[in-house]
Amino acid sequence: MAHENISGAMIHSPELCALAKLSAEPLLILDREGAVRCLSAGARALVPDPDDVGVAADIVADEADLSALLNRASGSGDPVIGALTLKDGRRIKAFASVLSREPERLYGVRLQPPEEDRFRHLTDRIRNLDAEVARRRSIQAHLEDALTQRDLLYSELQHRVKNNLQLILALFAGARRDATSLEESAVLSALQTKLDAIAATQHLMYAAGDVEGVSGRRLAEIACRPYQPSAGDARSCIVVGDDSLIPNDKAYPLALILNELVTNAYKYGATESDSRVRVSLSRVGASHELVVEDDGPGFIPGPSRRAHTGLGLVRGLCRQIGGSLSLEQGASGRGARVVVRFGDDRHE
Repeated sequence: MAHENISGAMIHSPELCALAKLSAEPLLILDREGAVRCLSAGARALVPDPDDVGVAADIVADEADLSALLNRASGSGDPVIGALTLKDGRRIKAFASVLSREPERLYGVRLQPPEEDRFRHLTDRIRNLDAEVARRRSIQAHLEDALTQRDLLYSELQHRVKNNLQLILALFAGARRDATSLEESAVLSALQTKLDAIAATQHLMYAAGDVEGVSGRRLAEIACRPYQPSAGDARSCIVVGDDSLIPNDKAYPLALILNELVTNAYKYGATESDSRVRVSLSRVGASHELVVEDDGPGFIPGPSRRAHTGLGLVRGLCRQIGGSLSLEQGASGRGARVVVRFGDDRHE
């Protein structure tokens, strides 16, 4: 019966039904007997089974309320307001108006659901968003705790490394004092110098607290620190460069390269009392460039027979950091100029 009523009604009032279906509001089109001629999409959402709706009594619980509302609308040229109770017990506002009087009287009834129904989807969406915000804040808190824990562990590791290096340096210093020959003392002194460079670099990394890298200029200054003018020796080491970061995994090999090159420059190049050793470590394009230059007599490198000292050690360390080594004449036409170039893996 329901389908026949609706189908027959739509044939007699196709325009009104077409308009009703365009409305997002809950809208009913009824005749004077209470037969449902058309339901809007919004109205269909209010009833459990909209396809089985044939009369208003399938939607409202109290037909007397609906009849009174339609009677009031019949005597007014403007929409009238009332209240209806739905089958599920909800009490809602309703606005009724006469849509046509001839050839038959048709009424339009617009239902206004309670605010909690009207904004139910928005409320659900806000609730879901709040839950997502809470979830992400929880994740962020866990990440911040993990970062704090990582920083604490990193600091503790650096502190222990520093203490161990100081212990090793003390052992080498004692062994050097107890050396029984000049050759033995010289070997221990060279090793102690290299360890000093590693310890100084580690201290720089620990003090900076940067897990990515250390300042190139500060690294060069540390290498030249033992070679500053003193009483009876006016030789000096001049440092230029910038504060571009040297990756931590390349800082230790580079410190040993600096130590070896500066030591050799002082030993073989800075032979005069007023000699200068110039050290430059700066960023050039996507690479870093280290230059150690002296104003001594210069040298022609021969084949390296030892990989743990001199240029043999420097060449091995250059390979370790993916760099290149070139030996040139000094810019003034005198002395030696050693250039080490290496890339920055973070920008490749």
